[in-house]
Amino acid sequence: MATLDSASPPPVEQSVQSIRVDDIPLLLKILVLIGVPASIDAAYTPHGNHSGLSVGWLVTLWLVYIVSESDHRLELVRDWVTKRRPALEILIGQPISATDFTDDRLADAARYLSDDAVWAQVETAVSRTTIRVYNLATDQVRLDATVGQVAHDPAHHPLFQVGRTKAGDYAAQFKLMLGGLDPLGLPLAVAVVAGDRADDPLYLPAYRRIRQTLDKVGVLYVGDCKMGALETRATMQAGDDFYLLPLAQVGATPAELTAQLQRLAAGEVTLTPIYRPEDLAATPDQSPDPARALAEGFETTLQRTAEIVVADQPQTVTWSERVLCVRSKAFAAAEQQALARRVQQAVAELAALTPPPGRGQRQFQEAAPLQAAVDAIVTRRGVADLLAIALARQETVRQVRGYRGQPGRSETTVRYQVQVSIKLAALDAAQQRLGWRLYATNAPVARLPLTQAVLAYRDQYLVERAFARLHGRALGVTPLYLQRDDHALGLIRILTLALRALVALEFAVRRRLAQAQTTVAGLFPSQPQRRAARPQAETLLRAFRDITLTIVGTADGQVARHLTPLTAVQTAILGLLDWSPAVYTVLCTTA
Repeated sequence: MATLDSASPPPVEQSVQSIRVDDIPLLLKILVLIGVPASIDAAYTPHGNHSGLSVGWLVTLWLVYIVSESDHRLELVRDWVTKRRPALEILIGQPISATDFTDDRLADAARYLSDDAVWAQVETAVSRTTIRVYNLATDQVRLDATVGQVAHDPAHHPLFQVGRTKAGDYAAQFKLMLGGLDPLGLPLAVAVVAGDRADDPLYLPAYRRIRQTLDKVGVLYVGDCKMGALETRATMQAGDDFYLLPLAQVGATPAELTAQLQRLAAGEVTLTPIYRPEDLAATPDQSPDPARALAEGFETTLQRTAEIVVADQPQTVTWSERVLCVRSKAFAAAEQQALARRVQQAVAELAALTPPPGRGQRQFQEAAPLQAAVDAIVTRRGVADLLAIALARQETVRQVRGYRGQPGRSETTVRYQVQVSIKLAALDAAQQRLGWRLYATNAPVARLPLTQAVLAYRDQYLVERAFARLHGRALGVTPLYLQRDDHALGLIRILTLALRALVALEFAVRRRLAQAQTTVAGLFPSQPQRRAARPQAETLLRAFRDITLTIVGTADGQVARHLTPLTAVQTAILGLLDWSPAVYTVLCTTA
């Protein structure tokens, strides 16, 4: 056994701390780049007695926690920050106190952002900064709404009211309107309202907010049929902007569709096939195979007039609207199969109403109950105009012999039989009508040809991807644990800032890969050879797992830091973002 010489210096005590940093430096840099801390601090002035981190930096680090941990619960943030405090202080260049991330501080930050004036300034500044930093095109925006179900009592929460959900049932919920910039789906305007509000009135305020943020005209706004209110379309027309939307199958639209299809049947218009861009690119010198067309259509022009209010003054707007009559082949085929299936189901159900007489077989002896059952079936199946139905009255006479002095007699039994046949001509006409839909736009043909209009609407999934992130594991806007409406509203808005960070990361990497016409490997540990040309933000962040900062301190005040070496794929991702490894290595090079 070794012994210590009496003249040897005493051993120096060491402290060793290991900190998981993972994707924290990457997320923090993105949030700073899109201006989150600066925008919040510029919009909100704290009380004079405020100490510690500013609200902007508090929210920014909270956002890093939310995205990195896929969790927005307040009570876990303080412990997470405490464990990573030395690394976070290096990254933000500021000290973090023990009271910065208490539940009360976080709830206060959410409350500050629930103020509409503060949020409008923050949202505008972050959107403009993101557009400038990433040099984004601002020619096309998508508008859509979603709902989030909660467990709150509507009687005590004006923000959470009972409304109809996407599944068709009713539950306490809030509604979120989002305007996203194409093609990346970057949120530009977010409105959170009570769950019992209708979607239609939310489009105009969202349009006005985005118009103010972009500060330009000539933008194309794409939405669903709920954006089709005449006032909304007229306002966009008066604002020198463009819209594209499907017309709802209500009011005058069905009659207009019938009129347009009659023009087609009469040979007054010519169908234009619509192809995917890749199909056109595959045959640049010749016409593509008509069988590969995804849709076909034609268009007409109608005059529209509407009364709107501009600057508190009534104004009459008259304009020419292009009405696009489009038939999706895949949709038409699916609808035709569904209609044929409904007709066969209805025929089978009608036949089952009046089975042959026999034990246990119900027979209708009166016409009225049978007619009511028939009407219920054809209405439920939606085939009333496609079937010829008759109720046949059948009488059966049976002779009964006399018995015990009673004379013989005849008994008449009445039953009604359903006779049904398919109206083949009507069914064929209905089949030919399926798959057609009317779209409306005020954009000129030079700006939005028929093919581009159809393709633009088919990309409506871009805004749905944003909703999927908000509802999914990445951000998990529900369930909401906050009980005060202002705290919940502020948190929802904060989560949309996190959504912006994810979208910016994903877009930057995908754009660089597309420009270089290359792919990146190493994102899927179980498939090391798999390469990705359009990786998702969540996949990119997972590649930064298990990066650890080790801090060794001695009693004499010396400190040494060691960072897990970056892997090839981590370095490659930073390169795709035009960042150097210093984003991470600053943790061990800063004194």
